[in-house]
Amino acid sequence: MQGVRNQPVPFSHQNPVGSGGLGCRYCHATVETAAAMIKTLSLLTRKEGLSHEEFIRHWVEVHAPLAHAVPGLRRYVQSHIRAEPTRPDIATSESAVDGSAELWFDDRTALERAHASPEARRLFADGALFIGRIKTFIVEEKVIIPPPP
Repeated sequence: MQGVRNQPVPFSHQNPVGSGGLGCRYCHATVETAAAMIKTLSLLTRKEGLSHEEFIRHWVEVHAPLAHAVPGLRRYVQSHIRAEPTRPDIATSESAVDGSAELWFDDRTALERAHASPEARRLFADGALFIGRIKTFIVEEKVIIPPPP
């Protein structure tokens, strides 16, 4: 689904960033041409008995290559936990997480079609070998600072 999205501040090519509007980089990256994709975000915890390093190694070397075969999967990002900073003014959640996975699909139908595929079933079966707990969300991104061009 392609289309123009509501913009938080006025934009035109004659009304760039310096005059209070948005520049071309924001417009063309996220407003005029962006598809309304669906994204899943999963928090992953390793299986008991695996070290964090073993979990990451399997995730990268075995699991990630399987994702390439999943039909309709447009983007896949793994984020590996390297440190867990805390803040003195906010309590820390008591949940162990070894990483997060972000997967993008064109829409809900594409996600459901992908999940029903034999390729996704292989991916899920492999995940059960090294993932002990998972919490998955379907999310809507709100880009605040877009990537550089």
